[in-house]
Amino acid sequence: MKIEVITHQSGDQLPMLVDNNGLPIPTPNEFIMGRRFLSTNTVIRENLMSNPAKIIFLNGVSSVGKTSIAKILQSILDEAYLHIGVDQFIDMLLEKYINNID
Repeated sequence: MKIEVITHQSGDQLPMLVDNNGLPIPTPNEFIMGRRFLSTNTVIRENLMSNPAKIIFLNGVSSVGKTSIAKILQSILDEAYLHIGVDQFIDMLLEKYINNID
């Protein structure tokens, strides 16, 4: 017996237990395939696919009130939104890339 990685029709890479002839061994593989839908990643992915993400992009020069508008929107909208400034994205880069930003 050995484990081979197969590509499920969803695109997921899954372990498959096969015998010496390369044929799947049913009982353990049914267990693996059955539990696939219980994984946290699968639940999150299916939730995201049924509820697509929304982005509100605020653009403007420095000190025009983008942060204030973002905070007001967060307080009045029913859904949760993250406020992420461009500076925070730049801070996520390694220093060797920061000087090369065009």
